[in-house]
Amino acid sequence: MNCFRHSRKIFIVSLTLLVLYVLWAAVSLEKRSAKSLVIKDEPSQQQWDYRGQEDVSTTATAITHHPSTTAAGVGSRLVERPSLAVPADTSPLSKLRRTVLELNAKETVQNAGKFPPLTDEGLVIVVQVHKRLGYLRHLLRSLQEAKGIEDVLLVISHDYYDEQINEAVREITFCKVLQIFYPHSAQLFPDTFPGPSKNDCPRDISKAGAVAMNCTNALHPDTYGHYREAHFTAIKHHWWWKINTVFDHLTTTSTYSGYIILLEEDHFLSPDFVDVTRKLISLVNLRCADCDLINLGTYSLGSYHDIGNKVTTEAWNAGKNNMGFGMNRHTWNMLKTCAKEFCTHDDYNWDWTLQSLGYSCLKRTIKVMVIKAPRVFHIGSCGGVHHSATACNPDEAAQTVRSHLTSQKPHLFPSSLDLYDNSNMPPASRGMNYGGWGDLRDHNLCMSYSTKGAS
Repeated sequence: MNCFRHSRKIFIVSLTLLVLYVLWAAVSLEKRSAKSLVIKDEPSQQQWDYRGQEDVSTTATAITHHPSTTAAGVGSRLVERPSLAVPADTSPLSKLRRTVLELNAKETVQNAGKFPPLTDEGLVIVVQVHKRLGYLRHLLRSLQEAKGIEDVLLVISHDYYDEQINEAVREITFCKVLQIFYPHSAQLFPDTFPGPSKNDCPRDISKAGAVAMNCTNALHPDTYGHYREAHFTAIKHHWWWKINTVFDHLTTTSTYSGYIILLEEDHFLSPDFVDVTRKLISLVNLRCADCDLINLGTYSLGSYHDIGNKVTTEAWNAGKNNMGFGMNRHTWNMLKTCAKEFCTHDDYNWDWTLQSLGYSCLKRTIKVMVIKAPRVFHIGSCGGVHHSATACNPDEAAQTVRSHLTSQKPHLFPSSLDLYDNSNMPPASRGMNYGGWGDLRDHNLCMSYSTKGAS
C-alpha cells in the first residue's frame, strides 16, 4: 500500500512538472516570435549599402537614416525616420520601392560597351528630372545634337518613376547613360514624411495653435511662422542627395575628379555646348585658380555678335547663375564641409541656400566663370514649382530657342574664349531667406545624405 501511495505522488509531481514545462515553452516561443518581428522592423545598419538603401541580398525591411532620438512632449515626432520598407507583399507601392532600390544598387551604365570609360578628360552631365516628359525630350534631342557628346557620361536623376520617361532614356544611343532614383520622393512616401504626413502642422497655423494641437514640429515653424510643404522641400532634398550621390557614393564616378555640369529637365543646349564647356574648363585652369564654378546658362536671348566668345568672372548669384553650371571635385569637397549650414538654412531653394554659404560657412564669395552668350537655355515656362501657367507647349518654347541658335550660328564654336578681367568684382548680396525649411526632420534627412552609408 505504501509503495502504491509513493508511486502516485511521483506521478502527480511528474504531471505537474510536465504542465509547467509546456506553459514555459509556450511563453518562450511567443517572446521569440515577438522579438523576431522587432528585428525585421529595425534592421542593423550593416544591412544597407553605401547609398543607405536596402542591400538586396538581405530581407531587411526598413532603413535607418539617422539616430532615432526623440524629444519629450510637443514635437516628439521631430526625427520621424523615412523608411523604404519593402514588406513581403505585392502592393504597388511596395513593388515600386523595391524597383527603385534594385535599380540604384545595380548602377547599370547604359551603352557602356559602345563608348570609352569615363576619365578626367571626359565630362559628366547630371540632369534632375521630375515628370515633364515633353521638356525632357527636347533636352535629350539637344544633347544628341551637341558635338562631342560621345565623351559624356549622362546621369539622369529621377524623383518620379515613370515608364514613359524610362523608355525615353533607354532610347538614348549617343552617349553613356546612368539612371539614379531619389529614394525619398513623395511618390514613394505619399502619406508620410518626407511626403505629406497626416499629423503635419497646417502651413498657416499659428505656433500657439500648432502647440495646442500637438502637430509634428509644432515648435519649429520657419522664419515667417509657416510650417513645411512637402512639394516645396522635395526639390532641395533631391538636389543635395543627387550631388552627394554622384560625387561620393557612385562606383562609376568614384575616381572622377573632373567637372560635372548640372542641368534640369526643362533646359535646352546649343550644338557647341560640350566644346565651349571644355574651353571654359581649360580657361579656369589657366587663368582663374580661385574660380569655384563655371556657368553656361543665362536667361537672355541676345545677339552673339560681340559676345559669342566673351567670358567674365563674378560672384555666384542664385538669380542668374543657377542654370547650367558646373563644379569639379575640389569645389565639391569645399562645399560639403558646409553640409550642416546648407541643410539647416531656412530656405527651400537650393540655389539661394548655396549662395548663403558664402556668408555663413565659407566666409567668402563663391566665384564663377561665366560665358556671356548662353549655351544653356530655360524652356520650361510652365509646369514647374514656380510657374502657375497650365497651358504648356514645350514644342513652341524649344522652337524659339532653335530659331535663335540658327540666327547665331556664325558665332557658335568659337576658336578661343576671351576672358574679361573682373578681379574687382562686387560680392553677391547675402540675399534673403525664403523660408519653408524650418522642420527639423528636413534638416536631419538632408544631413544624412553626406554620410556614406546613410544617403
